[in-house]
Amino acid sequence: MEEKEIIDNGQDVNESEQGNEYQQYIDTINDLKRNTVPKEKYKQLEKEKEGLIEALKSGNQVNLVEEQEEESIDELRKDLFVNLDKPMKDVEYVDKMLKLRKKLIDQGEKDPFLPNDENYNITQQDIDTANFIAQTYAECVEYANGDNNLFMQELMRRTKDDSPIQKARSRN
Repeated sequence: MEEKEIIDNGQDVNESEQGNEYQQYIDTINDLKRNTVPKEKYKQLEKEKEGLIEALKSGNQVNLVEEQEEESIDELRKDLFVNLDKPMKDVEYVDKMLKLRKKLIDQGEKDPFLPNDENYNITQQDIDTANFIAQTYAECVEYANGDNNLFMQELMRRTKDDSPIQKARSRN
């Protein structure tokens, strides 16, 4: 009977070791996903490195100011609406939303801040309101300079709570 217990315990140990191996494998894959760079980005960095080496050899100056790649409409939509597991501050979300709006309008697509019903006739007042909202958001983002608390503070300062609950409270 003692032999069975030893064997059973040995099997339990093997099963738990096997489970640990699977978990380590999964953890390794997740680490690789977090720490790897897309091939395009790697090639771009490799070209920059070659340019720096050539500049050092020839004694030339190199412009170290990075040109920021503009995100495409699809990338912005993915960040805003698909990658919901990736946490984003309010200020970042609004900034991306404004970039998406600008890109859509520049490409001749419909302004996402406007009503979206086929039966609704958009008026100049609707357009002015959408532009006012976008301008207010942009000013709050600029004021906050990446600080989420400052963004929310400025947004709350500039907006009026016209909810039914607030109206009921003001009556009392």
